Amino acid sequence: MRLSGIPVNLVTGRDGAAKSGVLSDMLERRPAGARWAALINHVGTKPLPACSDGIYFSEVTQGCVCCTAQLPLRVGLTRLLREIEPERLFIQASAHAHTADIVRLLTDQWLAPVLSLRATVHVIAGAAVRHDLLNDALAAQLAAAQVVAIDVEGLDEAALGNAEWQLSELPTSPKVIRWQAGCLGLEILDLPGLRFQLGEPKPKR
Repeated sequence: MRLSGIPVNLVTGRDGAAKSGVLSDMLERRPAGARWAALINHVGTKPLPACSDGIYFSEVTQGCVCCTAQLPLRVGLTRLLREIEPERLFIQASAHAHTADIVRLLTDQWLAPVLSLRATVHVIAGAAVRHDLLNDALAAQLAAAQVVAIDVEGLDEAALGNAEWQLSELPTSPKVIRWQAGCLGLEILDLPGLRFQLGEPKPKR
């Protein structure tokens, strides 16, 4: 089977920011019979989820997926694509990952024919909602996202409203979702993703 045009979504955000919850929500709501896979980058010791019928997991544990010339990510991706042949792929990045570097790899001359880059979903939860999101350490990840999922658990309307106001100031105008388990619509996954042309200078961090 020749692999071509597999939709791929990045999931970014702080470690512990409900990324796994958002990813699990999307995987559980996949169409019946679909083969979906997730490549997870853990820079800690969090255990890998168990594979289940139609859902497959792999992981990159050798540091951040955008570093070390991106070799761990390329190797992990190649193995997962060949062994599973998924109909959709998710990459859950660590908090240290630079979205632009991952996107550059996914759209290079070798992977571009195989993958179709779709929306990056950035997850925000807890205390992060209550401070200056636009000047946060993860502002670059946030600015590269087409969808922002705010975990609403334990947050009041004032905090959520402030976060949504800050996000409306982003030039990328991401779609903002108030997330709680079971409420994520899969239509957001196929929004166009961030792209760089081959040979274009890397954006400044």
